[in-house]
Amino acid sequence: MSRSLRPVTVKWGEASSVFISSEDAVALFEWVAAAVNSQSSVHEDSDWTEVWIETGKAFLDFLVSPAFTIETAREHIDLTDEDSELRETTDDDLKALVGNMKILAAGAWRQSVNSHDGELRFYID
Repeated sequence: MSRSLRPVTVKWGEASSVFISSEDAVALFEWVAAAVNSQSSVHEDSDWTEVWIETGKAFLDFLVSPAFTIETAREHIDLTDEDSELRETTDDDLKALVGNMKILAAGAWRQSVNSHDGELRFYID
């Protein structure tokens, strides 16, 4: 059996500050992926969490749609979890996150969709 060996280039995309816990951010990404019938997976390292989305374009299209709002985002994260950093998060923090995600999904994040297979990866660090 033959194998290939090749270098890999990783290009970091535009970041958005996140004022919710990593767990809640992952839950939000998984909910959006499920809403667009996309597979997703999560890999945690000591310094970051990677979220892989199978259908990046559909994922980003949902983020810019009217279906993705502060209200729908709030429904899919646990505001009452005592271990969550989010219990101190205000509606303004959530509004800023949703607004930033909508802006980035409409523009800069589209460049990060893999042109070969359409996947999209996010790192939460």
